[in-house]
Amino acid sequence: MIKLVCDTAHYAITLPESINEIPNEAFDKLTSNITLPRYYCIVALCFKAKLFDLAFTNNKAKNSTLPVTPIMCKISDADSSERQIRVGDRVMIDRSSIERGIHLNIPTGASYSAIVEYFTRYPEYRNKFIKDKELDAIRSKHVIVMEFKIIPVTDIVGAVKLDERIDDPYRIDNNPVKE
Repeated sequence: MIKLVCDTAHYAITLPESINEIPNEAFDKLTSNITLPRYYCIVALCFKAKLFDLAFTNNKAKNSTLPVTPIMCKISDADSSERQIRVGDRVMIDRSSIERGIHLNIPTGASYSAIVEYFTRYPEYRNKFIKDKELDAIRSKHVIVMEFKIIPVTDIVGAVKLDERIDDPYRIDNNPVKE
């Protein structure tokens, strides 16, 4: 996790560097006050973006070619058991279904607008972010930025656990573990 701390701000932002740093409990907290009818779910679109680009994004057009991973954020128990999809699973869904989904504004520090606003609202931090040698280590790092969509469960064609590894018969380990 990367922590953005401005001395004059009344809050700080922590940003995950990978999707694996986002626990399912975070999705539960973010969506606890949202009710959904059956057959609908919330998908978190997790974009991987360079922190430096986010700091200066209001000076240029938003990059639409960022890699995105859709993660199940909220689903009813009935839909979950019927479709075998759990919170935290990477969902398989086509791009047009995501685009047709209803944008959901969840006020989280890890959203695109919150990060841009943090750098815009506190220009002294943006200047420090550029010049301070202590921040060299995080300046070029990639972070996960989240946006949310409400979509029909039927648009999801499959799901994979995030940490699932396949037993690849075409890959040979050069250093096999001896038992």
